[in-house]
Amino acid sequence: MSSQCVHLIFIIFTSLLFVLFVPCNGEYICPKPGSIPDPCTCDRNGTLGLTISCSGTNLAIITLSLRSIKKPIDTLTIRSVNTTTLSGPIFQDLTIHNLRVIQTNITKLEPSVLDCCKSTLKSLDLQENKLTSLDDVIKTAEQISNLTRLNLNENRISKINDKSFSKLKNLRDLSLSSNGIAKLTASTFTGLTNLESLDLSNNLLTKLERNVFKETKKLKSLDVSYNKVTELGKSDLTDLINLVSFNCSHNKISKLGRSLLSRNAQLREINLSHNQLKEIDSYLLKGVRFLKDINLQGNNITTIAKNAFSSTTRLKNLNLAYNQLVELTQEVFKDLQWLDRLDLSHNRIKTIERASMTKMYKVAIDLSYNGLEKIEPGSFLDLANVTTLNLSYNNLTILPNLAFENSDVTNLLLDHNYIVDSTKILISNLTGIKMLNLSYNQITDLNRKSLSTGKLYELETIDLSYNSIKDITGSIFEKFQSIRDLRLNNNKINKIGFGAFGTLPTLLRLDLSYNQITVVSSGGLSSLISVREIDASHNRIKKMFTIPISLNTLHLQHNQIDTINSGTFPVMNALLELYLDSNKIKSLEPGSLASLLGLRSLSLHNNSLSTVPRDALQQLTSLSYLDLSNNNITHLEAKQFGSLPVVFELYLQSNKINQIDNGAFEGLLQLIKLNLSNNDLKLLEPGVFKTLVSVRTLDLSFNKLNKLENKTHGILEDLLSLENLNASHNLISFVNDRTFPRSPYIPYKIRNVDLSYNYIPTLTPIFDDGLWRVERLILRGNIINEIKSNVLSNMTELRELDLSHNQLRKLENVTFGVNILTKLEYLSIAENKLSSINMVEIESMRSLKVFNMSFNRFSVLPSKPLVRMLRHGTRILLDGNLVNCDCGLLDYLRWQVVKKAEQIVTNGTLLEGNVICDSPSERKGFTLNKLKYKMFKACETDDLGRTIEGHNFDQEEQSNLRFKGVEKLRGRRNSIRVVWFVARRDKDISGFKLTILSGDGKEIETVNLSYDKREHVYNNFKLGSGLRICVQSVDSMGKTETDYSDCIDGQVRNVFAELNRQHLTPKLISSHANHSQFTAHQFAILFTVLVYFVNLIDSFQ
Repeated sequence: MSSQCVHLIFIIFTSLLFVLFVPCNGEYICPKPGSIPDPCTCDRNGTLGLTISCSGTNLAIITLSLRSIKKPIDTLTIRSVNTTTLSGPIFQDLTIHNLRVIQTNITKLEPSVLDCCKSTLKSLDLQENKLTSLDDVIKTAEQISNLTRLNLNENRISKINDKSFSKLKNLRDLSLSSNGIAKLTASTFTGLTNLESLDLSNNLLTKLERNVFKETKKLKSLDVSYNKVTELGKSDLTDLINLVSFNCSHNKISKLGRSLLSRNAQLREINLSHNQLKEIDSYLLKGVRFLKDINLQGNNITTIAKNAFSSTTRLKNLNLAYNQLVELTQEVFKDLQWLDRLDLSHNRIKTIERASMTKMYKVAIDLSYNGLEKIEPGSFLDLANVTTLNLSYNNLTILPNLAFENSDVTNLLLDHNYIVDSTKILISNLTGIKMLNLSYNQITDLNRKSLSTGKLYELETIDLSYNSIKDITGSIFEKFQSIRDLRLNNNKINKIGFGAFGTLPTLLRLDLSYNQITVVSSGGLSSLISVREIDASHNRIKKMFTIPISLNTLHLQHNQIDTINSGTFPVMNALLELYLDSNKIKSLEPGSLASLLGLRSLSLHNNSLSTVPRDALQQLTSLSYLDLSNNNITHLEAKQFGSLPVVFELYLQSNKINQIDNGAFEGLLQLIKLNLSNNDLKLLEPGVFKTLVSVRTLDLSFNKLNKLENKTHGILEDLLSLENLNASHNLISFVNDRTFPRSPYIPYKIRNVDLSYNYIPTLTPIFDDGLWRVERLILRGNIINEIKSNVLSNMTELRELDLSHNQLRKLENVTFGVNILTKLEYLSIAENKLSSINMVEIESMRSLKVFNMSFNRFSVLPSKPLVRMLRHGTRILLDGNLVNCDCGLLDYLRWQVVKKAEQIVTNGTLLEGNVICDSPSERKGFTLNKLKYKMFKACETDDLGRTIEGHNFDQEEQSNLRFKGVEKLRGRRNSIRVVWFVARRDKDISGFKLTILSGDGKEIETVNLSYDKREHVYNNFKLGSGLRICVQSVDSMGKTETDYSDCIDGQVRNVFAELNRQHLTPKLISSHANHSQFTAHQFAILFTVLVYFVNLIDSFQ
C-alpha cells in the first residue's frame, strides 16, 4: 500500500476521533435533565467545562451525585452542605477549574481533599463558612500549583500568622473581607509578589503597619473599608507603586499623613467616604495626576485648601456630599476642567461666591439640600457647558442674571425653593439651556419680564407645576423659540385669555391639569399650531373651547362641561383621542363631532347622558373606541349608533339600560368587545345581536336576566365569533339546548363562560350543548345540587372548572367521565356539602395542577389516590374538612414521612389547608400534616408494611440512614454483602461505622468506611444465630450517635424483598449505565471504522 493511502487513512481516522471525543462548537454540553442525581444540577455549558451547583444535604449525598459527572467542570458551587470538616473523596476523579464551597458550617479543611485538582484548580472560594484558622486552608492551597484566586470572605478568622502566604507565589486575588482580623504585621503578606487585588474590608483593623505591603508591589486594588482605622501615616502606602484603586471608606480616619499618596502615581480611584476627616489640604493629592475618581462623602470636612485639586487635572468625579462645608473658596475647583460630576449636596453652603465654580467643561454640579440663600454674580464663571446644575431643595428666592458669566447650563433644577417673583429668576444669558425646572416654588405671577428678557432658542422643557400661578397673559412664552413641553399643572390658574401663549410654533405638550380654570377664551389655545397633546383635566371648565388644528389628544376629564355644541370643533384630521369623562354632559348636539374626521377614541364615561347621541356619533367613521359607561341611558333603540364601521370596543356598563331593541347595534360590523354589565336588563330577545358577527367578548354580568333564549332561539346565535361570555350575577335558573349556539355548519368558538352567582339548580344532560370547545367554565355561587351523568363528558377541551359555593351533596359516578377531561388544569368543588367523590375520574385528569376540595364534608380521605396525585404534582387543597384519622391514612402518612425526610416540602408536596382530625378520640384536634407515623403502629400487620421507598417508618423521627438488605454472594462461601442508604438528607454525615454484634450485644468486628460507600462485603462471615449487623453515621466531628443508626439480622433471611444489585443502588447503577452506554456507542463506531480500514488495507495489499 502506498504511503499516500496510509497518510489518507490516518487523517480520516484522526478526524473521526476528533468528532467523537471533542465537544461540539468547543463547548462541553450539560447532560440531559435527570442524568445527574439530586442535589446537583448542571447550570451552564462552557468551553472549559460545565457549571455545576449542589445545594443543601451532606457530603454523603453530594458525593454520589458528583460521581455521575464525567466531563471537566469549569465552576463547581457547593452551598449549604451540613458538615464541619471538608474532607474525604468528595472531589475524587473530578477535573475542576473554579471551586466554591460557600454558606456552610465548615471549620476545618483537610489538605488532601483537593488532591484531585492540584494542577487544574485556579480559584478557591470558601466564603460564608466558619473557618477560624488559616492553617488548613494554606496547607491545602500550597499544594495547588496554579491557584490565582483565594476567597475567604465572611469567616471567623481573627489572626494571620507571619509568612502564612509565603508559598502562594501565583496568587493574584486574595479576599479576607468580613472576618475578625485585628492586626497585620510586616511579614503578613510575605511571598505574595504577584498579588494584584487584596480585600481586607469589614474587619477590626485599627492601622496599617509599617512595611506591611513591602512585598506586594504589584498590588493594583486595595480595600480596607469598614474597619476601625483612625489614621493613615505618610508611609503606609509607599510600597504600592502600582496601586490603581484604594478604598478606605467607613473607618474612623481623622488625619491623613502629609503627601500620603505621593508614591502612588498610578492611582485612579480613591474612596475615603464616611470617615472623620475635617479638611482637605493641598498635599493630599500631590503626585496622583492620573486620578479619575475621589469620594469624600460623609466626612466632617469644613475646609478645602485652595490648591487641593491643582495636581489632579484629569479628575472625572468628585464627591463631597454630606459634609460640613459652609463656603466654597474662590477658584478651588478652577483646574478641574475635565470634571464630569461634582457633588456638593447635603452640606451647609449658604452662599456661592464669585468664581467659586470656574473653568470646567461638561460637568454636572449638584448643590441640592444645602440651605442656599444667595448666589453672587459670577459664581459660575467660564463654565463652557454645565450638563446639569441641581439647585433644588434650597432657600433661594432669586437667581441673578449675571450668576452665569461666560457660562452655559443644559438642565437647570430650581425646584423646591422659595421663589415667589419669577422676574428674579433670569436665565437670559443661558443660551444653551434645554430644561428649566421651577416646580414646587411659590411663584404667583408670570409676565413678559419673567425668566428671561430676551429670546432663548434651545429651551425645550419648562416645568412650573405646583406653584401658585393665577394668570397667564402677554404671550410670555413666545420668547422661548424651541419650547416643546410646558408644565403648568397644579397651580391656581382661573382662566386662559386670548393669546395667553401666543403661537409657540414648536410646542408639543401642554399640561394645565389640576388648576381652577373656568373659561378658555376663543383664541386662548387655538393659536398653538404645533401642539399634539393638551391636558386640561381636573379644572372647572363649563364650555368647550376652540382647539388647535394639529391636536392629537385632548384631556378634559373632571370638568363641568354640560353640552357639546355644533361647530365647537374645526374640521380636522389630527384629533385622535378625546376624553370627556366625569363632566356633566347631558347631550351632544347633532353633528357636533362630525368635523373630527380622524377621531379614534371617544370617552364619555360618568356623565349625564340619557340616550346614545346617535346624531353626534354617526359620522365618526374612524372611531374604534367608544366609552359611554356610567351614564343614565335606559333604552337602546334600533340603529342607535348609526354607522360606525370600525368601532372595536363599546362600553355601556353601569347605565340604567332596561331595553335593547332588535337592530340596536346595526352598523357595528367590526365590534370585538361589548360591555353591557351592571344595567337593568331583564330580557334580551333573540336577534338583538344580529349584526355583531365579529364580537369576541360579551359582558352581561350584574343584570337581571333569567334566561339567554326563548322557545326557539338563543340570543347568542348571531355572535359567530364569540369567545368570552360573562353572564355572572344574574337570575338565570335554567340552561337548555338553545342557550349556547351550536350548528354543524357554523364553527362557534366559545372558549370562556362565566355563569357564576346565578340560580342554576341542576346541570342536565343538555347543559353542555354548544360548549364542546369551552376551556374555562365558572359555575361558582349557584344553587347546584345535582349534576346528571355524562353532563361534562363532551367538554374535552376544558382547562378550568369551578363548581365551588354550590349545594352539591353527591357527584354521580360518571360526572366527569374517565379519561375525558384530560386537559383540565384547575378543578374546584370547594364550599359544597360533598362527603365522597369518584377518585378514578379525578385521577384520570392527567393535566390537573390544582384540585380544591376545601370546606366540604370529606370525613374519609381516599389516601391512595390522593398520594398518587401528589406524586404526579397536583396541588390538593383540603382546608375546612373534619376527617377520620384512622388506618386509611397510612398511605398518605408514609408519603408525608418520605417528603419531610427528603426536605422537599413545598406547595403540591403535601395536602394543603387546615385539615383537622375529628376522630378517633386520641387523635382529635390534630392537624393532618402534624400527625406522626408512630401514632398508627397498631395499623401495621407485617414487616413489609413498614417500608415504602426504602423508609423504615418505625424510625421516622430518628434514623438518617437505613439498611436495604443483606444477601449471600453466589460462588463465594461465607461471604455476604450488606447495603444501606441515606434517608435524612439534612444530617451531617462524614463517614459510616459498620459493626457486627453478638447475641448479647458485644462487638465482634468494626469497620470504618468513607461517606461515599453504600455497601460492604464480609468474607469468611460465620453465620450464626443472634448475630446482628449495625450501621451508624459518623459526623464531621467524629461522633457516632446510636439514635441515627440501623441494624439488620445477620441470618440473611429476607427481612425485606429479595434484593439484587440493580435494585440496591438504582441511582448509581443508572447513572453509570447512561455513561457506559454513551462510551460503548462511541467505541462501537470506532470498532466498525477500524474493521473497515483493516479490510481496506488488506485490499490494497
